[in-house]
Amino acid sequence: MKETTKLNIRQIMDILEDGNLGYEKLASQFEQYDVSTVFKRLSQQRKMFIEELKYECLVQGETLMVTGTMAGFFHRTLMGLKEAFASEESLIEMAVDGEKAAIKAYQENMNENIPRFLKEKLEQQLDLIKGAIPQLQNFKQEVGES
Repeated sequence: MKETTKLNIRQIMDILEDGNLGYEKLASQFEQYDVSTVFKRLSQQRKMFIEELKYECLVQGETLMVTGTMAGFFHRTLMGLKEAFASEESLIEMAVDGEKAAIKAYQENMNENIPRFLKEKLEQQLDLIKGAIPQLQNFKQEVGES
């Protein structure tokens, strides 16, 4: 696997780890069962995406470690600080912002250096990430109305 491809995949995997940890943290912040359950599901989905990419890299003879990003660390730290003061609505908005960051990372890192089989996997994952935003926005609206 080319070095540039490894870097691209590594950046995507790191932002997926940010999402995994962020959703795990958010799930514990909501008493509403449906919202908490969706956050847990999204956390698990991000873990699955990471494992899929690790497998694809392993098939190509590469082992990549996942660490998350500094921006993700600070985002989760900020979420932790806001927990006591933030509304559920603003926490959901932070999740939407995280999804937008993930979409940007995918779009910036999917280029001609990515092998076709891997690009197809990334496109499938990207579609699922994009699909989470309307669901989160619905939760934000529901929480705001209650």
